[in-house]
Amino acid sequence: MPRLVRAALREPLVHFLVAGAFILAASAWLNPSEDRHNRIHVTADRIQQLHETWSTQWGEPPDEAQLRTLVEDFIREEVLYREALASGLDQNDSIIRRRLAQKIEFLAQGVTMTEPTDEELRAFFDQHRARYEIPAGVSFEHVFFGDANGKGSGRGASVGEILAGLRSGGVPAAKVRGLGDPFMLQLEYPLQTQTEVRNLFGVEFAERLFTLPVGEWAGPVRSAYGQHLVRVRESEDRRLPDLHEVRDQVATELKRQRAQALVDTYYERLRERYVVEIDEDLLTERP
Repeated sequence: MPRLVRAALREPLVHFLVAGAFILAASAWLNPSEDRHNRIHVTADRIQQLHETWSTQWGEPPDEAQLRTLVEDFIREEVLYREALASGLDQNDSIIRRRLAQKIEFLAQGVTMTEPTDEELRAFFDQHRARYEIPAGVSFEHVFFGDANGKGSGRGASVGEILAGLRSGGVPAAKVRGLGDPFMLQLEYPLQTQTEVRNLFGVEFAERLFTLPVGEWAGPVRSAYGQHLVRVRESEDRRLPDLHEVRDQVATELKRQRAQALVDTYYERLRERYVVEIDEDLLTERP
């Protein structure tokens, strides 16, 4: 044996490296599961899923280069995902906890539910009919003035004079839009609830509007923008609808409640598997 080799074999560092290599080899032989853990198998099903997702999004299938890029992107995501789990990055993160909880709830709803029958919809609607009440509404048109006397339009007439002309019928319908000042929103509105009007014009305007008679010009009515002359075209009182008017809404709500019931039942079964301990003292403490 050459002198240099014999000298190297006597070095402690060489002994350490040899021992380390032996330990790693033995670990790989005794724990083949680690190799499986680090193995990423991109299955035919996964490739088909990537292919279909691309086709749905872009309206045409990916070519070979694009498909290979999708596979590489999936591998990159999988590698980073596994490393994140191995590093414990999923722990003590409220957002991740919430998303995972939402996903398991979604899976719990995966039981196929049949569409509600007419009888079931009718029973649910009758039980909760007040929930679908249609609020009162009015349709209206208006003439806007940016100042109190209505002369901002440059036409010289006051709000009172223009109102008198509208009430007398002396203003043709085609010329009503030309009265007053330009307005940033609509001059005519279909049926609106009081909440919708309030959101557009403010509280004072909405409350006054719903007291006006139908078919007559009235005002001035103050809004968040200025002064308005208003004519209510149509008024509907609040009412309880028939089922055919809100059928889709009722069906959606019934299915939502059924899905939530599935989740609640699923959770209660899971809850029974756990022993839960709560520090009641901390719950009753006050700052």
